[in-house]
Amino acid sequence: MSELISTATPANARRHLLATTSALVCLTTIYGAHADEASRPTIWIELGGQLETLSKVRDPISAPFVDEPQSWIVPNPIQAPSAPLITTAFPSPFDASSPRDLQKPLEHSVGGEGKIVLHPQHSDWQFALALRFGRSNGKKSGGERVEVVPDAKYPQNMANPFWHSQNSTHETHAILDFEVGHDVGFGLFGKETTATVDAGVRFAQFTSKFAMNVGANPEVRLYGPIYGYKKYDARFHTFTQNVHDQRSFHGMGPSLSWSASTPFAGTQDDMEVAFDWGVNGAVLFGRQKTEVVQMTVANDRFKDSSYSEAFHALLYNRTIPHIRSRSVTVPNVGAFAALSLKFPNATVSVGYRGDFFFNAMDGGLNESLSRDTSFHGPFASLAVGL
Repeated sequence: MSELISTATPANARRHLLATTSALVCLTTIYGAHADEASRPTIWIELGGQLETLSKVRDPISAPFVDEPQSWIVPNPIQAPSAPLITTAFPSPFDASSPRDLQKPLEHSVGGEGKIVLHPQHSDWQFALALRFGRSNGKKSGGERVEVVPDAKYPQNMANPFWHSQNSTHETHAILDFEVGHDVGFGLFGKETTATVDAGVRFAQFTSKFAMNVGANPEVRLYGPIYGYKKYDARFHTFTQNVHDQRSFHGMGPSLSWSASTPFAGTQDDMEVAFDWGVNGAVLFGRQKTEVVQMTVANDRFKDSSYSEAFHALLYNRTIPHIRSRSVTVPNVGAFAALSLKFPNATVSVGYRGDFFFNAMDGGLNESLSRDTSFHGPFASLAVGL
């Protein structure tokens, strides 16, 4: 027994001990790596919202019978030609306001977003499907009334020039992304920084709808008073204008984005606070569409002192369409920055994001006029890992 014990040298014992320890360390490392992989969520579902500032799509549309002086020769068809013309508010009674003042573009919209990310186990690749959308609605009405004959008993309602307008605006946009990404965290901004490069396809759809109705009586010529009373015969013109304005862009093309995250407080196993940022770009190939129809009706009316219509003639009824459609190429760039509170299976983010699409919408009336479209503003999101 003593001979067997004496044959084991100290060097051999050290080698056996080192091999055993190394094997245990390797097994522990492998088990820990598998445990980390198993604990990492493979599916992330993200929901959020954004308050977006919108860009201007089109210029205001004029109502010529209010914004521009009109000239009419209006003899009295009922009374003698020598009947006195006591007052007129034409050609420019409206100096304080215009229907154009009510056509201010929508400035903000409330948007939502959703995203699903698949991150397979034991892989640096990820697959994502994301949707962002927003909408905004607005209605405005107003007008102006010029008191010409405030003490006229009849027909004072139509003796005082006026205009009234009401309009509505509706805007929607949607951006759909399908991306395939790869982890490229090289520690460029610190050893704790993670980064991902994503390539994929982006689809974008923007629509803008506007409707306006204007009624006006800009010119009145009064004859009288009749028989010594404050009653008047009146000759006047009435105008109505209806506008239907629809514009849209639909496009699709390749996209590329880069995003990074740098933690600066906390631990990954418990909770950490990180600064996230990224940039994106795309080239969209699509089509602009514009359909604007202006319908204007003008009438010549004469009402006597009893407020009865003695004369009525249609001056004109015009419909002017502006319909265009053309193919366009739209460059798109964007960026975001956010602070994130990260847990092992959840992330809460608050930040600012913007996307800019160059020459996406046709904002012209008589001819095409390309306009940039942008959506930018603060956002918040919640992501849950499964």
